[in-house]
Amino acid sequence: MKILAIRLKNLTSIEGAVEVDFAMEPLNSAGIFAISGATGAGKSTLLDALCLALYDKAPRFANSVESINLADVGDNQINQSDVRNLLRRGTTDGYAEVDFLGVDGHRYRSRWSVRRTRNKVSGSLQPQTMEVKELDTGKEFQGTKKELLAQLTELVGLTYEQFTRTVLLAQNDFSTFLKSKGVAKAELLEKLTGTGVYSRISQEVFLRNKLVQEEVTTIRNRMSVIDLLPEEELLALQKEKELLIAKRAVGIQLLAEQNARLNIVRSLKMQEELWKKKQQEEQGEEAKLRLLQETLASQEEGLVRFKAQWEAIQPDLKKARQLDVQIQSQQEGYNQLRQILETACGQVAEQEEKMRMATKQLQGAYRSLNRLLTNTETESLPLEQVEDILQQEEDKLKAAIKANEERLVRLNAFDYVSLDEEQKKLQKELVRQQNVRQLTESQEKVKTEIVRLEKETVDCSTQLTEQEATRKTIQRLYENARMAVGKDVKALRQQLQEGEACPVCGSTSHPYHREQEVVDILFRNIEQEYNTVVIACQQTNNQHIALQRDLAHQKTVAGQIKEQLSIWQKEEIHAGNEEQIQNRLQELAKRIQEYSSLYTEWQQNDETIKKIRVHSEALRENVSQCRLTMQQVSSAKEQLALLQNAASAEQKRFEVVEKALDTLRQERSQLLKGKSADEAEAAVAKREKELTHALDGARLGVETSHNRLLGLQGEMKQIAATVGELQEQQKKIECKK
Repeated sequence: MKILAIRLKNLTSIEGAVEVDFAMEPLNSAGIFAISGATGAGKSTLLDALCLALYDKAPRFANSVESINLADVGDNQINQSDVRNLLRRGTTDGYAEVDFLGVDGHRYRSRWSVRRTRNKVSGSLQPQTMEVKELDTGKEFQGTKKELLAQLTELVGLTYEQFTRTVLLAQNDFSTFLKSKGVAKAELLEKLTGTGVYSRISQEVFLRNKLVQEEVTTIRNRMSVIDLLPEEELLALQKEKELLIAKRAVGIQLLAEQNARLNIVRSLKMQEELWKKKQQEEQGEEAKLRLLQETLASQEEGLVRFKAQWEAIQPDLKKARQLDVQIQSQQEGYNQLRQILETACGQVAEQEEKMRMATKQLQGAYRSLNRLLTNTETESLPLEQVEDILQQEEDKLKAAIKANEERLVRLNAFDYVSLDEEQKKLQKELVRQQNVRQLTESQEKVKTEIVRLEKETVDCSTQLTEQEATRKTIQRLYENARMAVGKDVKALRQQLQEGEACPVCGSTSHPYHREQEVVDILFRNIEQEYNTVVIACQQTNNQHIALQRDLAHQKTVAGQIKEQLSIWQKEEIHAGNEEQIQNRLQELAKRIQEYSSLYTEWQQNDETIKKIRVHSEALRENVSQCRLTMQQVSSAKEQLALLQNAASAEQKRFEVVEKALDTLRQERSQLLKGKSADEAEAAVAKREKELTHALDGARLGVETSHNRLLGLQGEMKQIAATVGELQEQQKKIECKK
C-alpha cells in the first residue's frame, strides 16, 4: 500500500482547498521529507485527513469522551468525539480525499465529505459520506458506508489500529514514548507496535502447558493403580485371539467370492439393458437415415429443376438489361430537363415576385409623394407637376435663406458676448459695493457694542472686588459666631454654676449663661447677612463672566467683518458708484433685449428653412425614387415575358421525354417482375446458394447418420461379446458350487 496524493478542504486550521501530490516532483524523488510549520499551521490536519478518507476516524479523537456534547451553530449540539468537528468554523462544506496504491497493485481514490444544510453557515451538520472508486477503470464502489469501509480495509491491507501503529504515528503518542522510562516505555511500545499479542500468547502457552502437565500427572497416577493379568490368563487370551483371526480370514474369503458373483450378475444385467438400449437407438437411427436419404433426393431434384428454370428466363434477362440501359439513358435526360424546367419555373416565380415588389414599391413612392404634397390618400399628381412644385419650394427656400443671413449679420453686429460679459462684471461689482456698505455699517455697530461691553466689564470687575472684600469680612465674623454658638459650647454653658470656675477659661463669672437667647438672635442676623453677601457675589461674578463672553464674541465678529471687508475690497473694479452702475446695467439690459428679440426671429425663420429644406429634399428623393421604380417595373415586365416563353418551351420538351420514359418503364415492368437484372441474378445466386447449402447439409446428415449407425452396430457387437463372457463366468462360478 502506498499513498499517492492527499487533498482536503476547510478542515480545522486549513481554509480552502489544499493538495499534496506525492507523485509529482520534488516529493516523488525526495525519499524522506518532513512536514513542518508553526503551531496551528495544519500539520496534524494532513494526518487527520489521511485517516478520515481511509477509515472515517481521526487520531485526535482517540481520547475524546463520547458523553460530552459541544455547542454547534444555533441550538444544535455535536458530540465531542464526532469526526464532523473537524469541519472549519464558518464554512459550509469540507472534504478529505486520498489517492493510494492498493495491495492488489491498482490505484484507488477514497473521498470523505461533510456539509451543512442548504450549504449555509447557519445550517446543521449533515451525516458524512464516503465515496470510493478505482482510478484505472473509473469503476465506483457501491454499498453502505460500513461496507465501503470494510472494502477499504481490504484494499489498504491494514485495520485502523494497525495503520496508526505502523504507517501513521500520532504526535501525542510519539512524544509520550520519548518521555517515558522503564516499564512505562515498554508498555507504550507494546501499545504502539502491537506486540502485546505476544505477551498474551506467552501467557496462553503457559496456561495450556500447566493444564497438560496436570493431565499427564493424573494419567500416571491412574497407571500406578492398574493390576497386571497372570501369565496363564494372558496365554489363554492369545490363543483365543488366534482362533478369531483364522475365522475372520475364512469369512473374508467367502465374502470376496460372493462379491465377485454379485458383480458378475450386476454387470450382466447392465450389459443386457445397454444392448436393448443400443438396439432401440439403432432402429431410430435407421428410420432417421431413411428420412434423410429421401430429403437428399428431393433437394437434388429441386436444384436440377431450379437450374432449368434459370436457363428458361435468360432471354427475358437479356431484354431487361437492354431496357434498363435505355431507361437509364432516358432518365438522365429526363432529370436534366426536369431540373431545367424547375429552374425556369423558379426564375419565373422569382421574376414575378420582383415585379410585384417593384410595383408595390412604385405604389409606395406615389403614396409618399401624395402625402408630401396633399397629406391625403387621393390619386397622385403627375411627376412633371410635382417637379414644378418642387422648383417653387426651392425658390422660396433660397429667399428665406437670404433674409435670415441678413438677420444673422445684424445679430453679429450686437457683439452679444461683450455685452454679456460687461453685464456680469457690473452686476458682480454692484453686489460687492452693496456688501461692503452693509459690512461697514455692521462694523460700526460692533465697535460701539465693544466699547459699551468693555466699560460694563470694568465696572462689574470693580464691583466684584468690593463685594469680595465685604464677603471675606462677614465670613470671618460668621465663622467666629458659628463656633461660639456650637453644640459643645452650648452644653458647657448650660452646665456652668455661679461661683464655680469655667473649665475652659477658669472664670467664675458666666455672663453668657444668662444671655443665651440674645446670642442666638445675633448669630442668626450675622448668618442671614453672610448668605445675602454670598448670593450678591455669585450674581456679580456670573454677570462679569457673561460680559466677558459677549465681549469676546463681539471681537471675533469684528475680526470676521474686517477680514471679509479686506476680501471684498481686493475684488474692486473701477466702474463708478452704485447709481452709475445701475444706469449702465439698464442700458445693457435694453441692448440685450433687442438682441434676444432679433435672435428669436432668426431662430424661428431658421426652423422654417430647415422644414422647407427637409420637405424639398424628401420631395426630390421621392421623385427620383418614382422614376427609378417605374424603370424597374418596365424592365421586370420584359424579363418576365422572356422567362415565361422559355419555361413554356422547356415544359413541352419535358412532356415528350416523360412520355417516352413512361413507355419504357411500362414495358420493363412486365419483365422479371419489375426487378433489375442485377437484383434477379443476385436473387437466383442466393437461391442457388441456399439450395446447394441445403443439399450439402443433407448429404452431411446422411453421412453422419450412416456413420452413427455403423458405430451403434459395432457397440452392439462388443456388448454381445461382453454378455457372452459374463454368462460363461457365471456358469463357472455355479459349477464350483
